[in-house]
Amino acid sequence: MFFDCVRSSTPLHFPDDAMAHVIFAYTEVCMTLQFYEKAESILKLSIKDHISAAQSRDGFLNNHCIYLLEKLAGLYTKQSKMDIASECYQTSISLLREQLEKISSSPSSSRTFDDHDISVEDQTRLLLLSVLERYSYLSVQFDELGYFDDTIEILSLVLETKRDRLCFIDGHHSITSTLNKLGIAHFNSGNLYSALQAFQECLEIYEASTEVFEAPMLSVLYNIATIYNAFGDYDQALGTYTRVLAQEMKCLQDYTPRTVAVSDDTASSSTSRVRPIDAVNTLFKIFRVYKKKANAEMFQDGLKYLLQAISLCSKYKDEIPLEQYLQVHFALGDEYFLQGNITKAISIYKIPFSTFVLSTEHFDGFLEHINDLYEYRNSTKDILLKTAANAA
Repeated sequence: MFFDCVRSSTPLHFPDDAMAHVIFAYTEVCMTLQFYEKAESILKLSIKDHISAAQSRDGFLNNHCIYLLEKLAGLYTKQSKMDIASECYQTSISLLREQLEKISSSPSSSRTFDDHDISVEDQTRLLLLSVLERYSYLSVQFDELGYFDDTIEILSLVLETKRDRLCFIDGHHSITSTLNKLGIAHFNSGNLYSALQAFQECLEIYEASTEVFEAPMLSVLYNIATIYNAFGDYDQALGTYTRVLAQEMKCLQDYTPRTVAVSDDTASSSTSRVRPIDAVNTLFKIFRVYKKKANAEMFQDGLKYLLQAISLCSKYKDEIPLEQYLQVHFALGDEYFLQGNITKAISIYKIPFSTFVLSTEHFDGFLEHINDLYEYRNSTKDILLKTAANAA
């Protein structure tokens, strides 16, 4: 009723910022109360109004129509209707593609502008930037849905448009952000060589830049190390991971906890910081690579990194997510367990249980994990005994 009253009191071409915010807020309330049919009805009607308004004007949709489609996709995702959610995202892509074609046919300046100052007077550029922003958002949604080919196609188009149409210089943070996303999409689809190429190109831009992009550049380096690890090139992986770790530990020397929440979007800016969890993850990765090398001496070196990760977890306990805290402690406990030092393993396992109030789910999962370890240790022992008997 509220939405109908507001809509009836507005002119035909009502879609604007204020009305869009009303719709977003109202549908959010409906979704919270699980009035899914009402939310769906409002969103569909609003999308139709936006498209009608655009057709009667200059043919350009404002971004609110895309936002509404994304909201509708989110509604279907909330109800586990993934196929319909995908259709909404595909519709958004089609509309954005039409917008891109319209913009591309409009006059543009061929001049190059610097990293940050985009002329407000150049409306074509601003409109194009806006469309590309929605493209980038949708690429993330497709990636989460597992449509990696679509993600790669979208990001490749965004990258090409930023370079050719917008004339962004290579040092622009927008280029590196897209390259990193493209590398992740290639990695998720199993195209490791293409992923490595995108990450390395991104890293070269960061290294050549006069600006400081600490956390984003380390993120790219971390991704490169992960690729080497996937290739089985453990020496390259260790070399790159330790390079990341050295810089992370240096950054943590001046680290102070945040007092306010910061959105994930800051990861693409030069002001983002290295966090304790970043170093913990890198230390754990290094330990895992050492373990893969299956060399007793190397394994002991790897164990040092795991102990360092546990030390950081204790130092920054309030900032380390529970799952990561459990991961590193259980990993160390597992090593002692598999070596037959059950007493030492139990003392390590006890630390998370005495530090946090763990849920029943965590406890049940832990018991299942221990049972699997027993089976693994016994089966390994049987294999070793049989091997020794055959050798004799």
